[in-house]
Amino acid sequence: MKNIILLALLLTATLAWAQSPNPRQHLNFDTGWKFHFGHAQNPDKDFNYGVANIFKKSGEAVGTAIDPRFVDTLWRNLNLPHDWAVELPFVNDADFNIMAHGYKPLGRRYPETSIGWYRKHFTVNKSEEGKRFQLQFDGVFRDAEFWINGFYLGNNKSGYIGAVYDITDFLRYDQDNVVVVRVDAT
Repeated sequence: MKNIILLALLLTATLAWAQSPNPRQHLNFDTGWKFHFGHAQNPDKDFNYGVANIFKKSGEAVGTAIDPRFVDTLWRNLNLPHDWAVELPFVNDADFNIMAHGYKPLGRRYPETSIGWYRKHFTVNKSEEGKRFQLQFDGVFRDAEFWINGFYLGNNKSGYIGAVYDITDFLRYDQDNVVVVRVDAT
């Protein structure tokens, strides 16, 4: 008899949880990203990235890749995870006096391949309004900064820990939303 009551309680608890009006959902956000190299030393080649634009609270970062209206149609399409360093060719550097097979061109000596920009467009239905939305990055190596719809979310200096941002207040329902990530591997 005790087993039947316990089974009935477990089924009731499970059904109550399954019918919860607001169950948490985890959606995979890994597909449909855009990528382009920036430049670590020249703001013009880094989509006009500069200190004056990165902390905009108005969502207006006109003329930068942060701006949701920025045209990224010529950027490379890819899915995450992505590591542009692995894709780079090995280079020989005469300034390194050790025998080696070569180096990946990353760091301050290679400004044209040490900044990576990622953008993702997505839409949230108006029927989802009233729910909370978080954007979770499990690891972005190394110095990453995050925006949504032109609003600065924050940064993550470590590629070994994740970053989570509540994006609810910045979403545009039934409209294009844009997440932007700038990664600095210098």
